[in-house]
Amino acid sequence: MSGITKKKIVTGLGWNAATLVVTQGSQMLVKLVLAAYLLPEHFGVMGMAIAACALVTVCADMGIGAALIQRNDQSLTPKHWNSAYWFNLAFSWIAFAVLALVVAPLAGMTFKESLVSDVVIANSASLLWLPLSYVHRIRLQKSMRFKPLFTGGVFSCIAGGAVGIWMAMKGYGVWSFVGQGLAASLVQIPVYRTAVKWRPANTFSMKETRELMSFGLYDAAIRLVGYAFSHLNVVIVGLLLTPAAVGFFTFAQIFTVSVINPINRLLRGVFFPAFSGIQSDRPRIKRYHLAQIKYVCLIIFPFATGVFLFARVFLTAVWGDKWADAVFPVQMLSLFIIVLAAGGTPAVILKSIGHIRKTLLLQCIRFFVIKIPFAVAGGYLFDLSGFVVALVVSQVVTWIVDYAFVARHIDLRIADMLRAVSVPAVASLTMVAALFGVLGSLPAEKPLWMLAIVASGGMAVYALALLAASRVIDGSATSLLSEMKRSIAGEE
Repeated sequence: MSGITKKKIVTGLGWNAATLVVTQGSQMLVKLVLAAYLLPEHFGVMGMAIAACALVTVCADMGIGAALIQRNDQSLTPKHWNSAYWFNLAFSWIAFAVLALVVAPLAGMTFKESLVSDVVIANSASLLWLPLSYVHRIRLQKSMRFKPLFTGGVFSCIAGGAVGIWMAMKGYGVWSFVGQGLAASLVQIPVYRTAVKWRPANTFSMKETRELMSFGLYDAAIRLVGYAFSHLNVVIVGLLLTPAAVGFFTFAQIFTVSVINPINRLLRGVFFPAFSGIQSDRPRIKRYHLAQIKYVCLIIFPFATGVFLFARVFLTAVWGDKWADAVFPVQMLSLFIIVLAAGGTPAVILKSIGHIRKTLLLQCIRFFVIKIPFAVAGGYLFDLSGFVVALVVSQVVTWIVDYAFVARHIDLRIADMLRAVSVPAVASLTMVAALFGVLGSLPAEKPLWMLAIVASGGMAVYALALLAASRVIDGSATSLLSEMKRSIAGEE
């Protein structure tokens, strides 16, 4: 990989941000349209199937891709790339067989829903063809060529969304989600293979594969725990409660977790190769880390507080009573993503500077010590409401643990973290105070046009409060874009 420069990072963030806005915006829109045609149970069955697939699909490449990105160009040979391609192809096909023959029947029995088994098999069929563009995508990421990744993401969203909505309108129920996913995965393959002219040779070397797996196995284990961390929510709700409860929780994630998770993936996609390229420059990594926290919070804090305030009136106005039980989960998950945004992506720092074992340890503590006890206790004792409250509390504890793990490696202080979130926090609280008074004075039946006007006013208050808070706290009211450019300035 060529030298990591400010221009490359800013360009990478720009393309990834464009990808995020277009793909996630369209995916959210598609899910909201599907909610009008499908039932909570349909969302629940698909959520269970995705959770069952995740533990296998996340390990399909055994961390080989991360190893290729983390290693410098001088240590990589054609044998590494060829071996990675054929290994991923074989392992993905094995993963599909495991899902179809083992995981699918177990999922149907575990959730006591036979349809889950069929959906697992159909949804995992993409493992048969995704390896055809796997190395091409890794080469684009490693060289930080994000424009083709943007193009592939846009095309896949358009195709998947069109298929999913058409199937829902025709009454295919939960299979609308399956059609959406399979169509999206097929479309991106020719885009990536066209952008990268590399083609695999008919050679495979176990020696080079073992070299990559010495790093990759740890990364696969980290992602396994991380995906379990994300999808365990659905598993716990599915085991303790009902498919409808899973549907309400899955629907609530559309407005909350589904917004911040793509942002974090965007940041990981840019900063993992960037931090790997400057891993000895810890002060610079610290600057990037604090900058990403601040600018993610500038987006997430007002969005999440707005979702918390408008959840009840908006959901009932658009979808009626069918999704009324999703209101409280939406509100609690909006608090959850506020805490999540304030923590940044510490695991990316640890992994990029070579502390792969410590990254795995951190993931295990997050999952086994913090999340499982809190989530199970909350769901078992207080149903879905207790479960979502427990998620918020567990994320606060996770924030503390994350800080303890990464602080000494980049000389990070609590004061640095608080300063990074102070401006968006003050501006968001000002917006909440203004909106709370206005919403209380509105009539009980609030039409959508009225909600839109109130929300627009809230954003105007946030913008003004942001400028004022920036002047008081940062001592300047200069443009946020100019500030960001200065904050990540480094060697060209």
